[in-house]
Amino acid sequence: SRRRHSRGSWQRDSDVLRTVLRASAVAAGLKLIIAEKPKVAQQIASAVGVKKVGNHFEGKNMIITSACGHVLEFKEVPWNVALPVFPRFELQVSKGKEKMVKEIKQLASRADILVNACDAGREGELIFRRIQEWLKLKKMPVERLWLQSLTEDAIRSAVQNARPGCDYDNLADAADCRARWDWL
Repeated sequence: SRRRHSRGSWQRDSDVLRTVLRASAVAAGLKLIIAEKPKVAQQIASAVGVKKVGNHFEGKNMIITSACGHVLEFKEVPWNVALPVFPRFELQVSKGKEKMVKEIKQLASRADILVNACDAGREGELIFRRIQEWLKLKKMPVERLWLQSLTEDAIRSAVQNARPGCDYDNLADAADCRARWDWL
């Protein structure tokens, strides 16, 4: 049977669980950092001393790549059908982004932890969460780099102080809601 907890008690339990999961994930190993833009991936790599390998950057305990913007979008629905049309909000890879999604998938297969380094805000959260959903990576631990400045000191600080991805679930939900409303 479930015990009744006060709201504060559930919050403390959640905070403890988040801390334990984060500590175990950090100890586990290789991080895949996904930036929204190639230039940001390059700046992160430079700040943390990671070298370029092919189309991504790789170091001792991290791989850094970029999504190159929105790589996934809702499938088009033909509007010449009888109304009403009920949306299904199915994702598809954006035209010309197939190679990028394939590369992210290959890099993610090597990683223990996903790190969202997309732009700070709803759109960055949406880009990352769609990639996570499309590649079926929901069970991997996720951290968030909240980059509001791209100076080397700010980037290093963000890497050291990455927060659990679940802290940004409300932002992701807001972004998804806005995207669905725009589609309608």
